[in-house]
Formats: sequence, C-alpha cells, structure tokens
Amino acid sequence: CEPENACEYAHCNRETGCYSDPVDCDDYDECTIDTCNPDASGPDEACEYEKVDCDDDDECTTDYCCPVLGCKHEDVECETTSACQTASCDPESGCVYEDVDCEDDDKCYEYECDDDIGCLSYLIDCDDDNACTDDSCDPEVGCVNDERDCTGSSKCFEYDCSPEDGCTKTDV
Repeated sequence: CEPENACEYAHCNRETGCYSDPVDCDDYDECTIDTCNPDASGPDEACEYEKVDCDDDDECTTDYCCPVLGCKHEDVECETTSACQTASCDPESGCVYEDVDCEDDDKCYEYECDDDIGCLSYLIDCDDDNACTDDSCDPEVGCVNDERDCTGSSKCFEYDCSPEDGCTKTDV
C-alpha cells in the first residue's frame, strides 16, 4: 500500500485491504500553526510548524505566546517617577508623558511643581513698599495697590502722604 501523498500513512488490513490515516501534525503548541505539506518526501517530514504572530499592533500591550493558551496581550504600564508628570499610553506610539499643569485661575498665587510632592502654591507678596498704598490681592487681577486717602476733617492740619511713613499731618 502506498499513500496518496506525504500527509497520509498507508496501512494494509488483511480483510479490507489498503487504507490510510492522516498524518497528525498537531504539536499541541498554541504558538505554532501546524500544517502538512503533501509534497514532502514522506509522512515523517511532512509536518511544518510556523510560529504564530501575536503582534496586535498596539503599543500599549506586550505581546507573547503561551504554548498552552496561545497569544496573550498584557497592558503596558506607563509609569513616571515624578509627581509633576502624568503617564498614559497611546496605541500607536506607546507611553506618553505630559507635564502636570499646576496653574489655576487665582492670580494671588505662584505655582510650581516639586518632583516628589507635586503641585505647590505660594501666596504672592503684593507689598509695594509704599506706605501710601493699601496693598491687596484680587484673585482675578492679582496685586492691587490702591492709593491711600490721607485727607482728614480738621482744618487745623495739613494732610500728606510719604511713601516711607504713610499718612502724615502737620499743624497749619
């Protein structure tokens, strides 16, 4: 008995005659594509095993093949060591790192980012070193230095303002 091609084993049964069984190329490995080449030189050389491509074209996964389970895709962990950065993953480019924006709309604070702590804010000093102004801060505008009103109600004094001393009055 002769097989029809290399993907068959030929056998002979005394009662029924020639018969064939297919060559079993299953290597029980989910990481290979198992095929039989009918043009091989014989059944023992007919099995071919092509490695499975597990690449899912997603830069946010680590792709590998497990012989029992087949292709696996584990999420990539994009981590940063700075509290001043955020990390995310883009399927086309992989890990993306962006600086944290510590600013908000309150103009009475200065902001910075510390790599260990994260966002910090400091109240700004609106003192203009001029005793003739009332210094304050408006969250929408920032520092406000309004001129002080040094006028008095007595006609016996002359009122003035000195940047060093503030409001003064002298006898008329």
